[in-house]
Amino acid sequence: MPPLPRRTRSRLRAPALTALDAAALEPAGPEALRPDELADSLLLEGADLTGVDLRGSRIVASRLDRPRVPELRATDGSWREVELLSPRVGALALDGAALSSVLISGGKVDWLSLRGAELTDVVIEDATITSLDLTEARLTRVALRDCRIDELTMDRATCVDVDLREVRPGVVHGVDALRGATVGPAQLMDLAPQLAEQLGIRVAD
Repeated sequence: MPPLPRRTRSRLRAPALTALDAAALEPAGPEALRPDELADSLLLEGADLTGVDLRGSRIVASRLDRPRVPELRATDGSWREVELLSPRVGALALDGAALSSVLISGGKVDWLSLRGAELTDVVIEDATITSLDLTEARLTRVALRDCRIDELTMDRATCVDVDLREVRPGVVHGVDALRGATVGPAQLMDLAPQLAEQLGIRVAD
């Protein structure tokens, strides 16, 4: 009998972020952010974005440092090489948007919606997110690091090289969409009851 082929362990590819050239960033205010327009190489620091509409906008090679806003709509646009640092946001809607080489670091977002969005090379780290909605999103090389997420919704999402080892969400909806994601032993134990329910497994003493 020929020997069985050895199983190969696929390597998890980490997000590849493009470092911003701080010297090339131009200080700007909220008025530089407008719907359906291009915002390129901007630096916004401590800006109050109340009333700003980013629907359909394209943000490129820019840094938003410590922005604050109750609600920000940035649906159906694109963010490329963007850093969102220490935000204080009530609701951030990025439904249908395309995010590439994006870093979200620190801060707090009560509701982050990425329904139907395409995420490529995205890192969310050291952040507190009450509700993260990734329904029907497409995730490639995405990492959540040292995040607190109370509720994670993954219904019908697709995952390729998604690293969830450093986040322990409170509640996960759509655990079947985690195919292609990498979790650690602690997350696997947390997810066990929901996986059992999804597979129709009854657990009894």
